[in-house]
Amino acid sequence: MKASIYVPLSLCLANGVLTSPLEPPRPGPQLLTLVFHSADGQYTMRMPADGREHLTKNGMAVNYIDAPDFTAQKQCTFRTPSKVALVNGINSRGLQQILLGPPQPVVGVTCSGTCVPTWIACVNPRTGVELGECCSGYCDKGRCQPWLSPVAAPA
Repeated sequence: MKASIYVPLSLCLANGVLTSPLEPPRPGPQLLTLVFHSADGQYTMRMPADGREHLTKNGMAVNYIDAPDFTAQKQCTFRTPSKVALVNGINSRGLQQILLGPPQPVVGVTCSGTCVPTWIACVNPRTGVELGECCSGYCDKGRCQPWLSPVAAPA
């Protein structure tokens, strides 16, 4: 009876059915937040940077988009009903923005890739290799820095 178990078990091992992967499972796609602003109000989308189009399901004519936690100006595509100029900017608080001209609805958004959060290492200290683009700032002294320095709270 024991011999009948060993044969199927050894076949499964030979085919890799019961073996564990050699590398740990990768986390899912990075999540990002986009805030769409128009003269009539605003709406927010939280979505994965999974390379798939995510429909906005909103017909507001968008003037600009806040991208607080992702390099959306480089890693996203915005589908609109007609041609639009996208201009990158940073507001007075250091928040990344994408300006749309002329204002129009954004039908869908496709984002992919990852970026490095603020204050996290953007360069491997041992190899000197860049670990990625900073989500909302720039790489300085091996760490992602915000576009604007935080203001100290009044005492």
